[in-house]
Amino acid sequence: MISYVLTICFLFVAGIFLNRCRLLTKSGTVAIVFVGSAVSFGLGTVWLVIITALFFVALVATRLHASRTGGFKPQSCRDAIDLLPVGSAVSIAALQADASAGRLVALAAMAFALSDILASELGPLTSRGAFLVPSFRRVPHGAPGAVSLTGLGFSAVGSVLPSAVTLVWAGAALAAIVFVSGLAGSVVDTLLSAAWRGKFRRRNDVINGCAVGVSVSLVLLLYRFLRVRGLHGL
Repeated sequence: MISYVLTICFLFVAGIFLNRCRLLTKSGTVAIVFVGSAVSFGLGTVWLVIITALFFVALVATRLHASRTGGFKPQSCRDAIDLLPVGSAVSIAALQADASAGRLVALAAMAFALSDILASELGPLTSRGAFLVPSFRRVPHGAPGAVSLTGLGFSAVGSVLPSAVTLVWAGAALAAIVFVSGLAGSVVDTLLSAAWRGKFRRRNDVINGCAVGVSVSLVLLLYRFLRVRGLHGL
C-alpha cells in the first residue's frame, strides 16, 4: 500500500514538473497520474518505469522540435484529451487479466505513439519538404497526411523502441508484432489525415484514437495467431 502511495506522489511531482516545462497542461498532469497508477497497479513498478521512459522519449522529441522552431506552440502542451487515445489503451491493457496480452497492448500503443510523435516532431527538423500519400505531391511540413523520408525513418525508430523492450522480455516473434502494429497505426494515422477533409477542433485526437485502435487490434490478433500455433516465447 505504501509503495502505491509513493508511486502516486512521484507521478504527481513528475506531472507538475512537466506542467512547469509547458509540456503538459493541468488536465494532462492528472491524466498521467491515472495512467501511471493503472500501470503500476496492473503491471508493477518495473513496467511503470518502462512506460514512463518511452513517454519521456516522446516528450523530449516535442521539446526538441519546439526549441528548434522558435518556441512552444499551443499543441506542444498536451492536455488530457491529447493523451486519451494512447493513455486509455495503456491503462485498460495494464488492468487485463492476461498480463502478457496487457503488456503487448501497452507496448503496441506506445509503439504507435512514438512512431507518430517522432515522425511529426523530428521529421521536419531534418527534411526540407514533404509529400502527400498517395499522390506524392510536394507540400509543406504540417500539411494533413504529409510525410517525408526522414519522417518515415523516425517513425520506424519510434516503433523500434517498444519492440526492443518486447525483444528482451518475450523474444523476437512478439517484438516483430509490436513493431508491425506500431507502424500500422502510424500508416492509418497518415492515411486518415490525408483523406479526412472534415475540420473540427479535436480532429487529430479522433484520428489518433482510430490509429491506436488499429495498432491494438492488430497486436492482439497476431498474438492470438502465435499462441494458437505455439510460436510465441512466453
